[in-house]
Amino acid sequence: MNTAENIFIQTALLNNRTVLNEQTNFENQTLINTLRKLQHTILKSIPACSSPSFHHLRMVPMERRNMSDLYYFTPELQGTRAFKTSR
Repeated sequence: MNTAENIFIQTALLNNRTVLNEQTNFENQTLINTLRKLQHTILKSIPACSSPSFHHLRMVPMERRNMSDLYYFTPELQGTRAFKTSR
């Protein structure tokens, strides 16, 4: 498993722990936010994401049962889920 995959998995695991244990919500949310920033940094380092269209990449939170999913869209995939990771 590479570093990028590990960060995405850790983010999802932290989200599940946050939902299950409200007492650690603040600490987990801080870690989740840090991991989300790392995800964005990793995406920027991928050669395919160096194209001009990457500058239009945006994260759109979608509320679903007290959890948010991050959907990444590019202009070429307008309205199509490029890939998804749980927050």
